[in-house]
Amino acid sequence: MRTVLLVVGCLVVASLVVAETPPCTQVTHSGVLILRMRVGLGDLTPQERVVAVQHQLVDAMSVLLAAKRNLDPADVTVRYAGEGRTYRHEVWFRDIRIVGVTQADADANGCCTQQLAARWAANLRRALYLAMHDC
Repeated sequence: MRTVLLVVGCLVVASLVVAETPPCTQVTHSGVLILRMRVGLGDLTPQERVVAVQHQLVDAMSVLLAAKRNLDPADVTVRYAGEGRTYRHEVWFRDIRIVGVTQADADANGCCTQQLAARWAANLRRALYLAMHDC
């Protein structure tokens, strides 16, 4: 009887955790998970934010392919946007802002904005590298 109650209790707790987990939308490229967008921003849903990131990613790939050279890891940077701004840190590919990281993004990922931006930038570097080296 205790075992049954324990299992039922665990299932109830698990269902509550799943119910409270924010929706997750992913951006992938070249088989690499670049980021998971767990929160919206203003009127934008996580899905709409992902679409914006995907558009920026297409622009970045166009620039990279037009340059006809390998990716320089320094092309992908994390920039501090500043206090009091919507985004604390941003991930850039050259002069294209790929994505901004809000405090809500960082909270949903269990880290600070700088750590999350660095993680997303590293994933972006890897995805762009793989896109240029399809061998």
